[in-house]
Amino acid sequence: MRVAPVSLFCAARRNTTRGSPPSREECFQLGRDSAALTHGHPTGQLSSGAFAVILFELLTGRSLVDASTLALDILARHEQHQETTQAIERALHLGHTAPQDPDSLPLLGAGWVAEEALAIALYDPPGAPEFRQAVALSVKHGGDSDSTDSITGQLLG
Repeated sequence: MRVAPVSLFCAARRNTTRGSPPSREECFQLGRDSAALTHGHPTGQLSSGAFAVILFELLTGRSLVDASTLALDILARHEQHQETTQAIERALHLGHTAPQDPDSLPLLGAGWVAEEALAIALYDPPGAPEFRQAVALSVKHGGDSDSTDSITGQLLG
């Protein structure tokens, strides 16, 4: 939930003429390294790297599904990516097949761990007709709702 500045930095650097802009992989690594300060488990770090790439790609004009697919491509190249990959894939699938359904949230977890918080946030936006509804849905679970709400707001912002 604290990795958005990494994405903003990478996107801003992409739009400057000084130096070489960060690649998607570099943005992933910056997000992953940033998370390592507070997340000792590899899945927390990989989820943060994936989120950094998703936000980075959204800021450069990609759709959420396309941005998530690019993040999945990078994740696949890293050891221990399976939990994060499965969480993202599950969220995108549910967002397509059962959008805006509070009963689907338990299928994604409670948001207490990074990949679940990311999945809950990714589930909301695809079917969200408006910002308020998406943010409201992202807290309708008994878990870490401030994290899921923060991530959802960042994606929609």
